[in-house]
Amino acid sequence: MMFAWRKSLAVVALTGGLVGTVLGQSSTGPLAVEDRSVDRDSAGDGSSQSGRDDGVMILMQELEQYQRETRKLRNQVEKLQHRLDQMRKAQRERYLDLDTRLNALAEASTRDKPEESSSSGKDEPSDSSTNPQADRQAYQSAKDKLLQRNFQAAAKSFEDYLEDFPDGQFRAYAHFWLGEVYRNMPDRDDGAREQFQVVVNDHPEHSKAPAAMYKLATLQADGGNQGEARVTLEKLRMEFPDSREAELAARMLDELDAKGGGDNGD
Repeated sequence: MMFAWRKSLAVVALTGGLVGTVLGQSSTGPLAVEDRSVDRDSAGDGSSQSGRDDGVMILMQELEQYQRETRKLRNQVEKLQHRLDQMRKAQRERYLDLDTRLNALAEASTRDKPEESSSSGKDEPSDSSTNPQADRQAYQSAKDKLLQRNFQAAAKSFEDYLEDFPDGQFRAYAHFWLGEVYRNMPDRDDGAREQFQVVVNDHPEHSKAPAAMYKLATLQADGGNQGEARVTLEKLRMEFPDSREAELAARMLDELDAKGGGDNGD
């Protein structure tokens, strides 16, 4: 009797344990699986986000590198353009200086002959009540100083000539050479432009008019007045199409077009 009772208790205890085990597994097993799944998803999201951040950083670094290289190339282009402009300006200055010397030497070789021919209908000497010999000597003295490249003395002599001989037969020449003198003197570009402009305006048929127009255009362009320079160059090509200066004007217009210069000085 007692043995049967103990056996029943053992069966009940064993049954209860099995039930508890089953219930524990049914309540904790699925939750554990779900927790592990959530943990894996969280870990996956963090890894994906980290990868995207790394990609963005790489793209930003490459963009910064491209920007630095672009700035470097732009600086190099600007330096090359500046050097090219300097070379063009130096070449133009050499031409102007050589042209000045050749013209002055050519005129010096004919100093005993009239510098202006009355038979051509152009460059005719002005009717002057002054002494023609004094007129010529004053002009020649000023030009000799120019040949010696004594610009200060030459400027004073040409200025005196223009003042002392208001109807002098060499006034157009004097204005032209005074413009050349001023062009070779520091801070006298304004005076040079004024003198060349006088030749262009007051002596449009003079033999020095084409050269005066070209040199006026170079001073305008170098001073930043590219619009004015273009007008002067086009006028030169139209009025003196067969002159040497017309060819130079065409080249200078091409240079201005290549630089993309507009009217920056008006």
